[in-house]
Order: sequence, then structure tokens, then C-alpha cells
Amino acid sequence: MNRTTAFILTLVTALFCGFPGLGLLCFSAVGAIGISRPGYYSLHPESTPQAGWLGVGIFVFFGIVLLVIPILVGVFSFNMSKSPKPDINEPLPPAI
Repeated sequence: MNRTTAFILTLVTALFCGFPGLGLLCFSAVGAIGISRPGYYSLHPESTPQAGWLGVGIFVFFGIVLLVIPILVGVFSFNMSKSPKPDINEPLPPAI
């Protein structure tokens, strides 16, 4: 795999996984702010705070997972694109 392919692959995974992961983390922050308010102001006043914190935890977990995917793809694809190291035991070519 060449470096251009590795860069494009990393960019695509950042677009389709990284940005949605950031969105999930933002939604979890909004959800955490909404949980601390009294039930009268919340969207679903009949829901319990434990259910709200469970939703925030799920959003945080999947947001972090989606953020880690482009990082791992970038690291592995750029490591695969490096040229192999020369063999030390290989004989030298003849001098001209």
C-alpha cells in the first residue's frame, strides 16, 4: 500500500467514523446537562435519571470507539506503507 492510499483511507475513515464520533460525544454532553435539570424541564419527565445516565454512557462509549477507528486505521496503514528495511547480511554489489 502506498502512502497516498493510506492517506485517503485515513481521511475517509475520519470523515465517516471520526466526525460521527465527535457528534455522539457532543450529544452525550447535552444529555448529561439535561439530566441534571428537574423532571419538569426534561424531554421525558417520566424517565429516571439512571436511564438518562445509561444513555449518556452508551453515547460516550460509542463516540470513543468511533474516534479510535480512524486513529488505528491511520497508524496501521502508514506502517504498512513504509518500505522494508534492507537485509544486513546481503552481499554488496560489485564495485565498478
